[in-house]
Amino acid sequence: MPGAVLAIDALQDGFAANTPKFEQDLVVAALRLVTGPIGSHITRLADALVPFMERSVDLDRTVWRELEALLADHSAGATRAFLASLAASDSDAIAVRATNWLAAYVEQGGTTLTADGGDDASIIAAIRARLIDEELIVNDHADPRLLDTIARKSANGSETDRALLKAREIIVEGCRDNYGRRSKIRASLAEAIEHDHIGHVLSPPAPTD
Repeated sequence: MPGAVLAIDALQDGFAANTPKFEQDLVVAALRLVTGPIGSHITRLADALVPFMERSVDLDRTVWRELEALLADHSAGATRAFLASLAASDSDAIAVRATNWLAAYVEQGGTTLTADGGDDASIIAAIRARLIDEELIVNDHADPRLLDTIARKSANGSETDRALLKAREIIVEGCRDNYGRRSKIRASLAEAIEHDHIGHVLSPPAPTD
């Protein structure tokens, strides 16, 4: 994934140091390496991101949010390797959190990191059926956090993100008449959209002198 590697280089070169939203976009782009095979690039990614995670609360939150979505989406191989690299980092806070996430993932049998028992079964079933009909998910995808996972994913404007955007629309439509689910999905979508490639356009401009 040359684009993800280039994002790492751009971060380390300070290319977006004065543009927080663009810096977040680069972090999300770099994390796409975690959707691929395991290799030395995973360790390099962790080593590159730890300083940014220590420096910026927003970037730290971005990394953990993307990792949660990847694990819940069963992209676990390289994600576990990335967490192991974070666990071996010199940052105590990041190392402890990564170690805890790995332990929780193993303890729960490699399914998901957090449990959410507040879903309305009929609404979830209807949305899941629609996603299957549109061929946006496979029929045996039984992750109980599926809708929240989709809502929390960031888009980078590529052709492959069309399915994600379509899935978002289906979820929003399906939750329209349920206040609890609508509020929950709205919060997840707001966070994801903030980190999308167009998120900086929706944010208020920084004050100028």
